[in-house]
Amino acid sequence: MKANESELDALTIPKQERITSIDAFRALSILMLIFFSVVHDGTFNITNLPAWMWHATPPKGMTIVDVGCPFFIFIIGMCIPIAISRRLNKNKSYTQMWAHILIRTASLMIMGILMGNLWQTRSIARPIGMSINAWGVLLFVSFFLIWNRYPKSQGLKRTVFVSMRTFGIVLLTYLVAIFRIPKGEGLGWLEFGSWGFWSWWILGILGWSYLISCIIYFIFRRHTEGIMACLGLLILIYIGDVAGIFSRFHFLNSIRHYVPFYALLGTWPSISTAGVIVGMLYIDDSPVQTPRKRLIWILSFGAGLFVAGYLLSPLFGISSGEGRATPTWALYCSAISCVVFACFYLLMDIWGKKRWIKFLLPIAANPLLIYLLSRMIHPLFGLLRINFINNYFNSGMAGVLRTIVLCVLLILLTRWLVTRCRVTLRL
Repeated sequence: MKANESELDALTIPKQERITSIDAFRALSILMLIFFSVVHDGTFNITNLPAWMWHATPPKGMTIVDVGCPFFIFIIGMCIPIAISRRLNKNKSYTQMWAHILIRTASLMIMGILMGNLWQTRSIARPIGMSINAWGVLLFVSFFLIWNRYPKSQGLKRTVFVSMRTFGIVLLTYLVAIFRIPKGEGLGWLEFGSWGFWSWWILGILGWSYLISCIIYFIFRRHTEGIMACLGLLILIYIGDVAGIFSRFHFLNSIRHYVPFYALLGTWPSISTAGVIVGMLYIDDSPVQTPRKRLIWILSFGAGLFVAGYLLSPLFGISSGEGRATPTWALYCSAISCVVFACFYLLMDIWGKKRWIKFLLPIAANPLLIYLLSRMIHPLFGLLRINFINNYFNSGMAGVLRTIVLCVLLILLTRWLVTRCRVTLRL
């Protein structure tokens, strides 16, 4: 057991001291994301769920489901200044950092678009030569082969690892080429733009939020007030787009069909940018250095976000669904993220209660791995024709309990893949 724990530490904790409250918040956010994804996945057909386990009906109200994805986007924003600060300390050039940022962004967008097509068209898609379930399973296999972080090696091992990644790229290219869905009286290729910002799926939304927050941080890296102003500008982009400001510029209309400005350039990146502002408290040149001052600052910032959201609520209501992602919803989610993170920071980094997070460290360090595994369940079960599970514990809280058991199994599988198989996905 001790050997396994030391091995886990080596895999998940870098030489720099980790901020354990960030790990805990990241683990919570990804577990919420996969829990509600599985609960609402058609694979398990869970019925009679309580109202709080569904997205709130627009235009008013929020439930816990409405904050799962925003939590993760907020924590991505928090990590931006910390990661860039560490790369600068390693004498990385700006060219190297931007190459990394753009590759990560493109990777998230590619995965998001393909996963969006898989989920939005899974009942009608007709890939050439295979079922949609087989196509989906192979899609995730290609993701694992391409974005796995292979260990540094020489000779034959290096050749094998390069061959695996190359095969993953070839497989992904083939899958994209054979994808077909009904369009008109015939078959067409990938669908894009018909589902608003959900055409990008969750990972594509993450990609847009990450890219915009990185741009903002590089412009105003030492000026928190400048980043706060940009947060306000992102909210104004939503207001302007909904009011029809951008429709006056005809050359933008075709772009807006694929990239809805109000969401992908507005409210979603505002959440990650709020995370950037909090993350700046943890870099070396932050003016707020003591734990007590950080805690007060985070809670005060969260209170300000909540007040701003409340003042905007009469205009657009509170909604994340139906393609809306309103400013009040985004600001409320950012405010709640501040409060939840402050609780983790108080518990773990101030009071020192850290031991419980050890079990979840592989999840915190490899959130993409467990997320992709959770989304692979549907096509895998469909391919293997595993349908009997829906005859048991498929309603109400019994169905919720079954989902909790599945999430625990996913955690255990992820731990095994990380510690034993050394599978770690990195973009």
